[in-house]
Amino acid sequence: MNQDKVLPIPIDATRDANSFELISVWIANQCPHITIQSNAWDDPAAWGIVLFDVMQVVASQYSEETKKVRTEVFGRIRDGFLAELKAEEENFTKGRED
Repeated sequence: MNQDKVLPIPIDATRDANSFELISVWIANQCPHITIQSNAWDDPAAWGIVLFDVMQVVASQYSEETKKVRTEVFGRIRDGFLAELKAEEENFTKGRED
């Protein structure tokens, strides 16, 4: 594997003996492949907080790199998230839960 495709470990994580990787997302065959530490918290609502934090970081970095307005970028991320959430909720109501 090409090391240029692997993200660096954040400096604070290298300094904390109790740090651990929480989530890894790879794109392979044009699809996301995700591994997680699913039992990191007792309450799954903590994942909502983490996902929100990820949205904020993505919006900030994307807007910085593309010179687009951060609030607009965040809005587009939110729109995509909500569209996926709506589709998943429709699957639940139709009894097609995975």
